[in-house]
Amino acid sequence: MRYVLALLLLLLTACSASADDVTAENPSTLPPTTVLPGTTPVTRDEPARASEDPAVTDGSRFVTGTGGRLAPRVIDVAEEPLAWIATTSVNGEPSVAAITASGTVHPVLGFVAGAGTLPAGAPPQLVAVGNRAVLVAPPSDASPLTAPMRLASGDLAWIEAGSGDLVVGDRRLAIGALPDGTLLADGTDRVLLLTEPTDRYPHGVLGDPFEASGWVIVDVRSMALVSSVRLDSDVIEGMSPMWVDLDGDGRREVIVTQSDADDGARIVVYREDGTLVASGAPVGRGNRWRHQLAVGPLGPSGEIEIATMLTPHIGGILELYRLVDGELVSVARAGTYTSHAIGSRNLDMTIAGDFDGNGRPEVVVLGQERDRVIGIERRSDGLTVQWERSVEGRITTNLAVYQTEAGIALAAGTERGAVFMWEP
Repeated sequence: MRYVLALLLLLLTACSASADDVTAENPSTLPPTTVLPGTTPVTRDEPARASEDPAVTDGSRFVTGTGGRLAPRVIDVAEEPLAWIATTSVNGEPSVAAITASGTVHPVLGFVAGAGTLPAGAPPQLVAVGNRAVLVAPPSDASPLTAPMRLASGDLAWIEAGSGDLVVGDRRLAIGALPDGTLLADGTDRVLLLTEPTDRYPHGVLGDPFEASGWVIVDVRSMALVSSVRLDSDVIEGMSPMWVDLDGDGRREVIVTQSDADDGARIVVYREDGTLVASGAPVGRGNRWRHQLAVGPLGPSGEIEIATMLTPHIGGILELYRLVDGELVSVARAGTYTSHAIGSRNLDMTIAGDFDGNGRPEVVVLGQERDRVIGIERRSDGLTVQWERSVEGRITTNLAVYQTEAGIALAAGTERGAVFMWEP
């Protein structure tokens, strides 16, 4: 009953559109995917299969590759605020789409050559299928608050609306998933996702008063639980864990932001079997959030570190952690920045990677007014602003990456319907 009530409130606060509102440019029926002109639809009978290997989706906003000049380019695509930027690569060429707050899809670059609609607020997934780009929309029974996941097998996995079941093709597993949680995949046959929504910590900065109280790893071949964690008093304040090898032992850890009413948020690291590895210091008071951003070789000599944003809505502090002798140690911090718009389900307004091409990664965050993109490099003496780029208006989308012949490029959309791109 708690899950059903949680989902009903989530749906009411998210949008008036449902998964059945997905349309193509000139449809006679309502298909389970948005089909752009020049593309092929992806359905349950024909799952998405890219020509490239499926990307591992680990919840960390760290990207490989190298950028360059960060030369600006601006494309006006809509007359309303943009909510998401979706990207993929088709035959080595970038395809980029912009999605408005109302769910209208606009082409920006490459093979995305037409328009369609998604449920308002639904995060998009643009995939390469052969030599075509396809925007995958939630199946009709899927939660419209999160995107389906293309697995290594080529199957689609999604969270079912109402029940919270994990569905893969015609198979399902009752796990009580968080309706707006992100599916993670390790590139084999396992997925990780948040479960058991609860309102016992009604901070509400992520779009509703419900947060997860657990997580599970599922083997999708057998649709069986590999492991699970359930919290008795804390909540997991986020949309997904980060599922990465933090300590370099060849096995992944599960990283979450745990919060409670007394001490607020802290970073917690688990092994895949659910045993505790380490816990960072809490903020120190309730209703204070810590946004986990990325894990990667961010340290001065390439050490693996966790980038977080402390209280992004009130003087956000970029803070990096390192696992040292079984403890999470804060190794650098600087402000004032942000990584999130209060009340939004978009937790992807930051990213990390070598965007300026100097051989060292930056953590890319926003200025407090969300009118600047800022690349911050970790050095032995702390955090240094390596570069800044301004936009007209405020950024309202995720920060997205696409690949060009010269290297990786960065894109963001604004409240005035423009896409700003910075290319090597």
